[in-house]
Amino acid sequence: MQAPEQVYVLFQGAQSPKPEEVGKALTRMAEGISKAHPALKPMTGHTLTQGNHGWWNTPNVAGQAAGLNYIAALRIQREAEKSLGEIAEVIGELDTVPLDRFAIYRVAARYRMVAAGQPTPLVCAGSTSCAPFIRRAQPNKAVTPCCAAFSSIRDALTRCRTVSVIIHAMEDSMTYGRFALAAGFLSLLMLAPPGVSLAKELKPIIICSADDQSNGAAEVGRLALNGLRLAVDEKNAAGGIAGRKVEIVVYDIKMDFQLAGTAATRCAEDDGAIAITGAHPDTSISMIPVANEYGIPLLLMALATDNLTDNPAGYVFRVGPRNGQDAQAIADMLAAQGFKRVALIGNTLNFGLDGIEASSKALAMHGIEVVQEEAYDINAVDLSPQILSLKAAEPDAVIVYPYSADGARVLRTMHQLDLKVPTVVARSALLKAFRDMAAEASDGILIANTVDMERPDVQDFFARLDAKFGAEHQPTMYPLLGYDTAQIIFAAAADPAVQERLAADDIAGARAAVKNAIEGMSSFYGLQGRKEAHYEFGKEKHHGSPDDNWFTFVEVKDAGATLSTTDLSKFRPGAKN
Repeated sequence: MQAPEQVYVLFQGAQSPKPEEVGKALTRMAEGISKAHPALKPMTGHTLTQGNHGWWNTPNVAGQAAGLNYIAALRIQREAEKSLGEIAEVIGELDTVPLDRFAIYRVAARYRMVAAGQPTPLVCAGSTSCAPFIRRAQPNKAVTPCCAAFSSIRDALTRCRTVSVIIHAMEDSMTYGRFALAAGFLSLLMLAPPGVSLAKELKPIIICSADDQSNGAAEVGRLALNGLRLAVDEKNAAGGIAGRKVEIVVYDIKMDFQLAGTAATRCAEDDGAIAITGAHPDTSISMIPVANEYGIPLLLMALATDNLTDNPAGYVFRVGPRNGQDAQAIADMLAAQGFKRVALIGNTLNFGLDGIEASSKALAMHGIEVVQEEAYDINAVDLSPQILSLKAAEPDAVIVYPYSADGARVLRTMHQLDLKVPTVVARSALLKAFRDMAAEASDGILIANTVDMERPDVQDFFARLDAKFGAEHQPTMYPLLGYDTAQIIFAAAADPAVQERLAADDIAGARAAVKNAIEGMSSFYGLQGRKEAHYEFGKEKHHGSPDDNWFTFVEVKDAGATLSTTDLSKFRPGAKN
């Protein structure tokens, strides 16, 4: 747990104005802290006044710097190297109690004294809004509150360098003596240096990855998992989510529908995951009914079939683009480049058939004629009949919707039969396995992609990814899909409603809250897409990739070895591929 650099513990006696009792409690608290650990050097400061407790109406802003009428301030500085392990048991017991049970009024992160005359950003604990509190305290100053309910002190501390705990002296909940004891232990908890194991560690947040890691779509699964792992490692290095580490449980579902369904069930029943991720284009489908049955969010990455996230989508979300979006981006580009006659070919799996249908519709919107459509069995060895049929139609461009091995056979056969027209291949050609098998036959093709390598943050991402895994990653969408999916889950898991359910050990409630949090992400910025583009989720919109400003195109060169920026001036009708 990351400890703050400074802690302010403030007593407020607004409900029972007994400043002398507050002062005594403050003194006992300071003495208790010093006795418990000599390394802590508490300092006290008082602005305790007599009179009624309408302190928020006081115009004397400067005089409220150390506290507000009945508030006394205690500043504690810590020595991070000192261990507090000997009091871990007591602290651990306190850490399990919700804030309101100990009458903790608010926790303020990055607290700035009012006398400094600067805006005071706050992070609040409990149900009471912090904005009115600060506005009343400094009516003549700007206020920039940032409020989020915390479920525990530890929750707040994972995000704070400076922390204030304001303890409300509620007569009906505890005595001032118990106030002092509670505040002392809370202060010690705050000051626990990184590496100190407290008595009750927070359970980690579990994310399940169910993907092909060893079969025909393993490259997609491994690249997506690399992006996911990088995100998790970076999040944990930064302190986790509200003090909780993030862990990934990985299932290799190969290309087996039964294995995929079993993996999703284990994620829900055995692993206590808050979400499942899946990148495989087809077998992920068998996880959808499991996700909806158990009420666990399933975030699909590379599954492109158009209608998968149509309403009612239940607990299913899609991060990657759907076939219709690829098809529209390709059609827009072909229309802009002046193409009029296009042939379509794809395999007979969902990806191929759905892609052909989507492209037919998108091309028709631009008045581009589809001169021929062909489909083939993914295991077919001889594709000459289909390619000769395309050639006879005399297209000025060809669009291909394949997987890796069959797609390489399509391109090689086109090359052998001298069908050398401008060719666009769907996202599967981003895979190295595809291009290795196609070799020279893949040179010159264009591929729809969602990676904008002109973005500095995307360049930095690939540099970090290469450094982590000790290998160069080409600029394809798949690791970005894993990374962005993780960031979406992280943001949802940090939602106060999710944290409240996790604190109560209510995993079902936490999953439902994660779903609600994702539905609230109407403008979530990730690494996919062009600059300024963002994901757009909603209650009736579980497909996050937007239609506009999302796609780029890359060109294959060097016998399939290189993905480079496309020079569209050369991609014109009549050009030889």
